[in-house]
Amino acid sequence: MFFNRSTAIFFFLIFSSLLSFAQSEASKHPQFVVTKQQHPDMCHVGGLEITEGMVHSPKPHEFVDVLLFLQNYDGSWTRKFFTRKGSGPIKMKLSSCNFTGNYYAYAYFSKERPSTLPTSKDVEARHRKRGEKPKFRIAKKSPNPECHQNAPSWFLEQGEVFTPNGEAVEVTLFLQRHDGTWRKKHYSQIGSGFVDLNIQDCTLNGKYRTLVQIISL
Repeated sequence: MFFNRSTAIFFFLIFSSLLSFAQSEASKHPQFVVTKQQHPDMCHVGGLEITEGMVHSPKPHEFVDVLLFLQNYDGSWTRKFFTRKGSGPIKMKLSSCNFTGNYYAYAYFSKERPSTLPTSKDVEARHRKRGEKPKFRIAKKSPNPECHQNAPSWFLEQGEVFTPNGEAVEVTLFLQRHDGTWRKKHYSQIGSGFVDLNIQDCTLNGKYRTLVQIISL
């Protein structure tokens, strides 16, 4: 099938319009993201502690409800409610060695509360769609200003691990150098969450591969 230039522009305009519409629709609803989390000091292995989240709301004078589901090691889900007016932080004191690190949040305007809120079964179904294998991705990186501009490199600051049920995993991170060779790094993690990488190496070009394996403690 062939497209001429005018057809391509037409489809591009449709795509752009749909994308703008989707972004516009999303901007009409409040959003929530966890901003501060860590493994609790009291836990020998695993667990999760959440101390702060952030609400982004297009309506500064409207109250926003946040429904948060946190997965437990027995497969159940703990529900927590939070409310605040407009955009801004929410202080949270959630800490348990029984949390796997997996959680899902739903934000909505208080006066527009849905007739039916998500249940634990709904959340479990959504969670299962993420797959049954652990995964890893580099979540935060930025250009390294100390590296030569003709061979730009990256500062790899943070990675994110997903485990279906809070398993202990070993992450092997393969980092490609500018000359085509690879550097290897190992990380261990219990449950889902973030991993501090702090990799600053001017020989790296930003490309990477990962191998994530479940391990026994």
